[in-house]
Amino acid sequence: MSFVLPYIDRWGSFSVRVHPDALQVCLETLCSLPKTLRARRLKHLRIESTEFDAEEQWDNLFNDDLPALESIWLAGVSVPWNGPLLMAGDGLKHLHIGMFEEDSPGAPSLPEFVAILTRNAGTLVSLTVDESNITHDDVEGSDPELEKELVLPNLEILQMTQLDRDVYWWMVRRLRCPKVVEYTGNPGQHDMEFNNMVQNQPRASPFPNVRRLKSQYTVVEKGYVILAKMFRMLRKLEAVEFYQCRLCPAVSESFIWDPKEPRGIALKELTFIATRGLSAEVLTRIVKSRNEVESRPKGNDLDQPYPPKLEKLVLRGCAVSLAAEDMKYLKLNVERFEWSESVESHEE
Repeated sequence: MSFVLPYIDRWGSFSVRVHPDALQVCLETLCSLPKTLRARRLKHLRIESTEFDAEEQWDNLFNDDLPALESIWLAGVSVPWNGPLLMAGDGLKHLHIGMFEEDSPGAPSLPEFVAILTRNAGTLVSLTVDESNITHDDVEGSDPELEKELVLPNLEILQMTQLDRDVYWWMVRRLRCPKVVEYTGNPGQHDMEFNNMVQNQPRASPFPNVRRLKSQYTVVEKGYVILAKMFRMLRKLEAVEFYQCRLCPAVSESFIWDPKEPRGIALKELTFIATRGLSAEVLTRIVKSRNEVESRPKGNDLDQPYPPKLEKLVLRGCAVSLAAEDMKYLKLNVERFEWSESVESHEE
């Protein structure tokens, strides 16, 4: 690494993903740079450990002088959470925090995490909190700042996965993200969080304009019932993806267009990856209800809503049996139909 350090003033990005032992050597170097070595052009910083190992906090990274920094990705790496790295400059646009073991001393506390969001609230465009194990003593009543509503006015992409129940609950209750169009979560992981998202009051929906929804590792059936209601609430939802989920009838049937349901989702894309609970019968019913409408209005007909056609259907690595006639039907009636036994995409 020493041979590239003399050019550090030219760096626009820095990315490393290695074993904890090798990462320690790298971070020791970056935390003890001579004052003459400045990375003042660095915009993107990504530091990842290949294991959950973040007991030590790394202070003075890049001399705590990164005025151009816009993007931080920390996985299994701890820094002073309210230090200059996350709180200086004009504000971060992209933030990813994850890979901390339960009760890890290196994980941020909830007040520290809230302070980071508050400091960067006006600039954040994407936020990922994945397996972060954010620590907390008492979410309700422990800190007045935790009781306040926090608006992230420019956030467009949000991922909240594998989080502690109380921290997840705080984010759903206190965050307001009016511009979020892509949301990734575990809707079945904590059932009650989504009760707050399916209320009729607009204020109760923290992400009212979501267009792309990704659900990961969801197996709790009660959570699915809430998720089905959530689909109907999000009028602008155009694309849904399930990754390693187990579907129940409530969710599958929520995709079947019902002309009597005025809040049915405007679905255009549906993706299933390594997901169980599908059947050829359900898939064909979904397509038929959306793509075989006999007559569609030429203008806006609010009295009789019509669904947009399902333009894309993807099945990858799913245990679903499709007969020859099923494949033929789906290929004929869906503009972009993809089926593969592998979870990997065949798209270029």
